[in-house]
Amino acid sequence: MSTGSKITTQAAKAKTPPATKGPIPKPVDIKSPEYKSASRKWTSLMVGLPFLIVSSYFLYDRRELPDLSQTFLTRCSGTRE
Repeated sequence: MSTGSKITTQAAKAKTPPATKGPIPKPVDIKSPEYKSASRKWTSLMVGLPFLIVSSYFLYDRRELPDLSQTFLTRCSGTRE
């Protein structure tokens, strides 16, 4: 047996993942009340999150950034004097 074949055999053995032994998860019962409750919470989070992000951005924009239309009107009225 040549050295090259030993290396490929060792590399092939090294790449195989070790067998994990653990508990097999139980199948999920879609009709159970716990699943329906978790599903309802997850769905409401996914629907409500975009509204929360957009509305908080607009409220921040309204409070922190200057109103450009008022600034423009003030500058224009000041030059006509």
